Amino acid sequence: MLVKGGRLLIMLVGLGMLIIGLKTNLAGATNYALQPIMAIVLMGMLAVLLVLGGLLLNRVFNQMSHKMLWLLIITVYLSIVGIQLLIIKNFTPSFVRDPFRVINTAISLSQHQLQWPIYFSRATNNVNITVILAQLLKITHFLPISPILQVRLWQLALVQLVILVMLVNTYLITKKLSTVLMTLIWTLIIPFFYTYNLLVFYSDIWIMLGFGIVTLSALLLNNTKKPLIQGLVLLLAGSSALITQLIKPNFIVVIPALLIWLVMCQAKDQVPKKSGLLVVTISVAVICAFPVNKLIDQAVNFAPVERYEFPIQHWMMMGLNLKSGGTYSQADVQLTARQATLTAKKQQDTAIIKARLEKMSLKQISQLFVTKLTNLQNQGKLNHNYLDGYVKAPKWYLQRRLFVDNGITNLTRLGMVILYGLALYTIMMSLFFGRRNAHTLLAVLLILGLIVFHTLMWEANNRYGEAMLIPLLCMATTGFEQASELTKKWSLKGWLAVTFLASCLMAFLGDQQSIATSQKLKQSLVKITGQYANWGGGFNYQPVSLAPKQRLVQSVTLPVSAKKLQILAYGHQNIRFNLYYHHKLIYQVANITSKQRHLNMNHDFNIYVYHTFKPGKYKLVFTNSQHTIGKVRVQKAAYKLQEGQIKELSGNASFIFAFSR
Repeated sequence: MLVKGGRLLIMLVGLGMLIIGLKTNLAGATNYALQPIMAIVLMGMLAVLLVLGGLLLNRVFNQMSHKMLWLLIITVYLSIVGIQLLIIKNFTPSFVRDPFRVINTAISLSQHQLQWPIYFSRATNNVNITVILAQLLKITHFLPISPILQVRLWQLALVQLVILVMLVNTYLITKKLSTVLMTLIWTLIIPFFYTYNLLVFYSDIWIMLGFGIVTLSALLLNNTKKPLIQGLVLLLAGSSALITQLIKPNFIVVIPALLIWLVMCQAKDQVPKKSGLLVVTISVAVICAFPVNKLIDQAVNFAPVERYEFPIQHWMMMGLNLKSGGTYSQADVQLTARQATLTAKKQQDTAIIKARLEKMSLKQISQLFVTKLTNLQNQGKLNHNYLDGYVKAPKWYLQRRLFVDNGITNLTRLGMVILYGLALYTIMMSLFFGRRNAHTLLAVLLILGLIVFHTLMWEANNRYGEAMLIPLLCMATTGFEQASELTKKWSLKGWLAVTFLASCLMAFLGDQQSIATSQKLKQSLVKITGQYANWGGGFNYQPVSLAPKQRLVQSVTLPVSAKKLQILAYGHQNIRFNLYYHHKLIYQVANITSKQRHLNMNHDFNIYVYHTFKPGKYKLVFTNSQHTIGKVRVQKAAYKLQEGQIKELSGNASFIFAFSR
């Protein structure tokens, strides 16, 4: 009775969480030519029609031979890889913030230039992914390509691993190649693996893979009795868990999820006894990650500088920030950073946590939790994550970036609406028709573990919610298979009736969400090209010294027209900035002082130039007009940041600038 009640509670909570996920992705539908409610209705109807069309297509696939299905699977997969290679070839992002710091340091580390920047004292969790990337680069160092292209190819390889794990999961659930093909078609159409996850090497793809291997291992153990294969599965699960925990500390949520899953399923004899070994293996691997982490730090001579180190209470404090909605807060970062010692930071942040909890009413806490749930599951901003702009991109894209990005956003949300809708169908079949299975329960528990961790204990971010993809896909696969069985004997009237009712339900859910959040969309300037990488404030990154009467020059090619240029400069001095178009001076600013400009914590500020910039070649020039040493904000890196580098400086150096239109 206790197990039955617990399972019912888990499914009901999971139902509520997924409804919020469906609503946030549905209501996020945007179209500059339509009113929000109309865009939502169209998004909902399109999702329903695609699912129903998929069910009809699946009927056709089920009648095909295995040879024909394999041919289609290979064709669709090669199409996906082809698109990804074209994107890698034509789009070069300017890596920013955390990914830039990880990639740049990893390249230096792979070249035996061992020096840990101050940044890692604050983001200690990024040391391990940096070390892993450095080791990967050592494997491919013999290739006659640049280090940054090697990084991008490793990211491509990781994406293929995630897709492979997705496909094997879906096959093991249904034992049908047709379902594998449907999963590949979803991957082909939905740009989930064409934007951030493909273009930026960072930790999110690793935890997506880690969660996927957890579900894969459970399914494999349930589908094989051979000791050798079972041993290899346990080895795979343990290795994956160790690496994922080293990279993403929130992976620890799999331990309680797996323990609850094991207790509930073994009580019903729904999983083999070997599943206990799986739970033990993964749990031990996660626990071992903590001493292994210390060994890695020692091996790479990393020791955090206490002045810059942040306690775990900092992220818990941000998670309770009402103003930021429990997401990243620069104000909270500055609040923690002003304390000189780690002990003082812990005491201050703990006191703020208590004060915020005492100050918040029950209504405010509930609203904050719903906001964080929404942020975690909203994948509409996926193609904007760490993609501030590009060093290189096709002209057609740069000319229409706002329009194209909006289309990518809507397609991504459409894909998530389909997955959430099918996953909800699976839970409802479990709740009301007794269609229970062990892999659905595991998927729900993994999703709930991640959501509860970030909702109750940590800050929330849509990137963190990406880890739910494969568990969500497992549930959606089950729902799709159950819907296929249900619709085998449907007449045309039945199809039309379900399409109408489901579309109305989608529109209702989206409208309820949009009542509080919809607002008029305004077109604004978007960055199209430039060099955005920099270490940011608070990390003690020093500007470049410039001798009296000397200058720094960088040539830049603007591929399309633009309306604004912004370039980062250093204040408190008489430094002149000149901008030339084909050797003709079009802008000049001098006497840069703190009285004229608002400076950030690095004494930096942005120079903004509003002008009708034509495509062509420009020169960015900083000149030291004073009789003392001047300072210029320049970013140096272990890889080529821009096609045009600063000629007067050795190595890879560039100004930090952006053209917008």
